[in-house]
Amino acid sequence: MTPGWSEGTASNGVDWPVWSAQTAPAALARYVVPDVVRQHVQIPGPSKGPIRDRLVMIWEALRAVEVSYAHERDGGTDRSGQWIRPPGEVLVAPRNGTCLDLALVLAGACVHAGLRTAVLVLDAAERGRPGHALVAVLQGDAWPGGDPAAGAWMSPPAGLLSSAQAELDGPPREVLILDPNGIAHPVGRPVSGTDVDLAAAARAGYTHLTSAEYVWRLAVVPGQRDEVFVPAPVPKTWPLREIYRAPGSAESALRLLRAEYQVTPFQSRDELTVLLDFCQQVKDGDRTGIAVVHGAGGSGKTRLALELAERLRAEGWYAGPLREGLADTDPGALPWLTRVSAPLLVVVDYADARVGEARALLTTLAGRSGPPAVVLLTARGTQGDWLERVRGSLATDAHARALDVLELPDAHPRPGDIYRRTVTALAPTPTQPPSLGPDQDRWTTLDLVLLGWLAAQGRTELPSRRGALYDEVVGHERRYWAKTYTDLTGQPRPDVDLLARAATCLSLLAPARADAQEALRAVAPLDQDARWRADVARTMTSCLDAGAGERLSLRPDPVGDHHLLTALARWPELLDSCLPPGTGAEQLVSSLLVLSRAGQGDEDQAAAQIVRLVRAEPARWQAVLAMADARRGPAAQALETLVQAEDCPFSLDTLSEHLPFHASGLWRLALLVDERRLAERRATGTERGALGELLLSVSERRRGAGDRVGALAAIDEAVTLY
Repeated sequence: MTPGWSEGTASNGVDWPVWSAQTAPAALARYVVPDVVRQHVQIPGPSKGPIRDRLVMIWEALRAVEVSYAHERDGGTDRSGQWIRPPGEVLVAPRNGTCLDLALVLAGACVHAGLRTAVLVLDAAERGRPGHALVAVLQGDAWPGGDPAAGAWMSPPAGLLSSAQAELDGPPREVLILDPNGIAHPVGRPVSGTDVDLAAAARAGYTHLTSAEYVWRLAVVPGQRDEVFVPAPVPKTWPLREIYRAPGSAESALRLLRAEYQVTPFQSRDELTVLLDFCQQVKDGDRTGIAVVHGAGGSGKTRLALELAERLRAEGWYAGPLREGLADTDPGALPWLTRVSAPLLVVVDYADARVGEARALLTTLAGRSGPPAVVLLTARGTQGDWLERVRGSLATDAHARALDVLELPDAHPRPGDIYRRTVTALAPTPTQPPSLGPDQDRWTTLDLVLLGWLAAQGRTELPSRRGALYDEVVGHERRYWAKTYTDLTGQPRPDVDLLARAATCLSLLAPARADAQEALRAVAPLDQDARWRADVARTMTSCLDAGAGERLSLRPDPVGDHHLLTALARWPELLDSCLPPGTGAEQLVSSLLVLSRAGQGDEDQAAAQIVRLVRAEPARWQAVLAMADARRGPAAQALETLVQAEDCPFSLDTLSEHLPFHASGLWRLALLVDERRLAERRATGTERGALGELLLSVSERRRGAGDRVGALAAIDEAVTLY
């Protein structure tokens, strides 16, 4: 153990602690890990070649990684020291670093190439300004003044300044000083000295060392003393997806207009300012932060979350959407987040449908010892108990610093700007789009983007209803599916209704890409023709374009939901073939989530589909009840419909037992169940004591529904019977 370190030192892992210049200055050398740097970037090994040639190769290799510059930060309010990013974070994900992080990686690369190196740390001469880190490369036989006796030079060694080379092409000297910022690229605000060649970095390094703007703090020579620290191994699968995708990779309208393609420039809104401030407060504190953004489909939740992640990544955070199904693909990916040195923002999109993943994430992050993390959950709404279940995954309520809940209005505060900027971005030539009309506030953010896309296609008259808008967009998409089928297979264009049913099947079942062909067995006549089924699966996986870790579904969700419910109403047998009796519980719950989400646009139609599922297999009422408890909506409506039906397919007595009296969210369903049970008992002449007991239950249900008079009447009758 290096002198000055103790077992209680704050750490983002046992083997990669926070560095303290006050208590353990020499330990800085232990963060130079040449072998780990070499794992992530192709750099030369030791050779007898000229030092300058090896430096050029190292420099260009590191610069090609395109590391983003992260502004310096301290370890935190209750920690002494500075968090240092391991090479994997600097070179792979999130691929950013401060000047000190960059200096340690550059030093590691130089040591791997057989170059003798020192890392210099300077303080700003002006109080309150950031310091800087430099890398010195020895070109002579020995360091001026000799190696540091105590592991660190706490003052400039004798002769260092006079031995430093001012220019890469200037008179040769014993020591070349490099500014490591040159291998990084600025993101957001400009940073002096970033993304430059070796000559410019050498010139900047000498200038910083000899400038009156900085004063010496310390320097270390790697490899002189103790063994290096061991960073956590990087996971096989990076837990966070890329934030935005290149618009050129989207071929269809729906793919292009999804939030991750950012075709329409982000329009500022107050919610982004609130979230940025919340994240900063969490980073500077000591508790995990949870933020919830909810609103109607198409209101802009996902785009807001992505823009927040993009802004924070520019500030050096590891930020982005959580990949789906990490527990199955790479169990080690989630625990790795506890050791990430950078500030952390994890976006869980559709969190109300990913409760298990959100709970696992928060449980994992409770053990994080780096700067506190922020978890941003997006959802259609906060009804039901899904949010409480997510919060319950924390060890204690006190663990969460705060729970910020923001509801996005359906309409954007500047609808005209969204519409016009979409037209400008997509129109091949400047055009004067048709007016949105005086009632433009009724459109969601997504609707405005879709209307802008139609206007950019030359439309002079726009749809006046949301359903008509989505129908028109899906019509364009169906033609794109047919064209893609022909392009991929060389076969004549197929029946577009067949492809529409295939899209419906995939949206309802949401399979992984590899399982698409099996899922399409539910679509007749594809179930009888394996080759045809393979061709359609290939077409739809290409067109629906699931991102890494995503399941297949027609997106954006409001358009996909509209198509799903419209198609199931037209082809009701498709629901039966997709989810026949005996369907596994996991698939049933997944599809119920899809229908529940779709119900936000048409609750009656979604509820009718859930009713059909239960009638096909009555035992499904338990899964539907769990969905109703978690999310209310069409699942609750479906059960209410079934309970009131003359031929209710399941036991009301059993359902009543599963509805506790404190289930305030399902009070209407509970009241309907027990009122019907009471009516049936009266009709059959049930024994007086049993009837009295049921009346007590009805009284409780009525009280929970706010009917105090009815509750008292039931109690009075029960007393009379007893």
